Amino acid sequence: MTFQIGCVGSDGFLIASDRNAVKDEGDTTEVRKILISEDERLVCSFCGDEIAPYMAQRMAYGQIPFGELSSGPKVSRFLQSFYTLADPTDYSKVILFAGVPNAPPDVPALWRITFPQGKTVPLPISDRECIGTSSFARYLMERHYRPNLSVDQLTELAAHAILEANRMNRYIKGLDVLIAKRGSSPRFLDSGELDNLRERSRALHQKWGEALFPASG
Repeated sequence: MTFQIGCVGSDGFLIASDRNAVKDEGDTTEVRKILISEDERLVCSFCGDEIAPYMAQRMAYGQIPFGELSSGPKVSRFLQSFYTLADPTDYSKVILFAGVPNAPPDVPALWRITFPQGKTVPLPISDRECIGTSSFARYLMERHYRPNLSVDQLTELAAHAILEANRMNRYIKGLDVLIAKRGSSPRFLDSGELDNLRERSRALHQKWGEALFPASG
């Protein structure tokens, strides 16, 4: 199970994700679900098995040319030729991908790709997107997202939403955040930065509980 968030801010964008993968036999393992292309012009994340990581890897490692990703029809036509692995009744497989802020202006900052009924359906995203089933985490994003927030501000919000999903669902574990600011290469937050986000999230979680149920005098 996966929970992911893509956000466009005032100075770039971010993609945040959990890192848990569930095997057929029920065992879990930690995986990175966000990829950066070798030329750092494209980032992808994936939700689901088989087709989604396969397509994300093709995008990130240059097997799908960047120029083909400049419009919805091009995305559909090009990706459709590689659509050979998916179950046509499975709607759970999703890819988020983005051109970095210095990419050509005709490329939307974020795209969502789904694979319903044997088709490849791309959708440009102008602000934010949540993938997964944690309703409270979605609420946090819908309630507090603002397009004028910076990437740093949105990073704290998205990380808290992912970590709240962690707390509510034992199959959603871990935290990974990629940020891409204008004028800078996309990068993953390091372990120290992630630890700071976890600590902030724990404090917010505790304050929320104390506000709902204040200690009696």
